[in-house]
Amino acid sequence: MNKTRCIKCSELLKVIAHPIRLQLLCLMMNEQKNVSSLCKKLKLHQAVISHHLSLLRNKNIVKAQRKGTMVHYKLVDPTISAIMNALYRQAGL
Repeated sequence: MNKTRCIKCSELLKVIAHPIRLQLLCLMMNEQKNVSSLCKKLKLHQAVISHHLSLLRNKNIVKAQRKGTMVHYKLVDPTISAIMNALYRQAGL
């Protein structure tokens, strides 16, 4: 693996490593979610959730899709789910 690939992998891991972003990814592993439902589930303010979703969106980890007045988020690539499952196994969960 060359240095450029290592740096890109490191950047991806940094983005998903934040506890709130990990929770968001866990909640979106099996289905898309809207900001309101994520706020309720994590008991966090909309601004906090939106900030973290924006970071995930900027790295093409999640994508937003407008449905009427609501915006739903989902994982872009199933590889993220595989990474999450590997983390669960490693952590003994």
